[in-house]
Amino acid sequence: MMVDSVDSKECCLCGNCKLVCPTQAITFSKKENNFFYPNIDFEKCIECNKCEKVCPVLKPVEQQDLLKSYAIKNKEVDELKKSSSGGVFVALAQSVLAENGIVYGAAFCEDFKVRHVAIHCEKELYRLQGSKYVQSKLGDVFEEIKQYLRQGRTVLFSGSPCQSAGLRAYLGKEKVDGVLYIVDFICHGILSENLFQEYIKYLENRRKSKVISFCFRDKTYGWVDSGPKIEYENGKNDHWPLYEDLYMQGYFQGLCMRESCYTCAFKNYCSGSDLTMGDFWGAEQLMPDFYDKNGVSLLCIQTRRGEELFNKAKEKFIIQEETIEVLAKYNQGLFYPFNKGSKNVFFNELAQKEGYMKALEETCKLSRMEKIKRFYRRLKRKLYI
Repeated sequence: MMVDSVDSKECCLCGNCKLVCPTQAITFSKKENNFFYPNIDFEKCIECNKCEKVCPVLKPVEQQDLLKSYAIKNKEVDELKKSSSGGVFVALAQSVLAENGIVYGAAFCEDFKVRHVAIHCEKELYRLQGSKYVQSKLGDVFEEIKQYLRQGRTVLFSGSPCQSAGLRAYLGKEKVDGVLYIVDFICHGILSENLFQEYIKYLENRRKSKVISFCFRDKTYGWVDSGPKIEYENGKNDHWPLYEDLYMQGYFQGLCMRESCYTCAFKNYCSGSDLTMGDFWGAEQLMPDFYDKNGVSLLCIQTRRGEELFNKAKEKFIIQEETIEVLAKYNQGLFYPFNKGSKNVFFNELAQKEGYMKALEETCKLSRMEKIKRFYRRLKRKLYI
């Protein structure tokens, strides 16, 4: 069996197959709905089956047990404001860097393309903070991590559940002297790099100026009202709630995510991660005394190694242990895949003809009534503060 048996409804685009192929027979050149999938050149293929052995779909991780779960937020207000929710990741990363470790995560690089990069010092950690609702290219990161672990180094990897499972599959059961911590997040799905690049051009045409800064979840007006903040070369800027953002509407309505996201196999503690973090939505209702307008996270500990990392950073947090039923009441993405939108087929057909931004405009524009409903939902949340 080779990875050609994994179709687009299953493939998570981790890139492991290409990374291990000894004859470079695998390229990501098969395009489908704005994503590029593995394509095997059978004239180069020697049927070594190395690709099969590192595929997280063909070699799934066993479901883990939940050890503990917490409502959690960073004690440092500045770090809390710079993070998407409760500032958990930055504190964990600081603890690893303090021991001369290496931290990997998703960063905006040239032209707002998202790549996983290695961070070796705390002053560069800001690059990994904040959500990026775009597929991050991994490149040779898994091989780099393997080499660091062989050297006895400590590594923290942060990624989506499928990327975490991909790293576990790539490393296999090789015994190394180093220590690896894997932290994933509650993920609703992945949007393509091509779509985001189209969106950046759309914004630039709208403002007739180059985008120089983009933040998906700026918290100038608090966590509840967080949303994209875009700065332009001409000095202008845009800032609106997440639910009003055209790009994010495609995400929320289940229109343009990677096909495998709608049937994700890595939910419900099946990613191989040590820790899982996410927004503690509904904290203002469920734990009003713990709520913070700057953001609150939930944290799940799945392994003893995860507990070890948590304890190293524990003094940086305000925490309260709680059942996962309470913590994830309004964030069921921890357990279940995001539903494919009812307009998904229409959207993709229109996108092939008119382009993705035109398809988003036609499919996702909110009616006046829907905007009013969402405004009052946000207002209701604020009344709990």
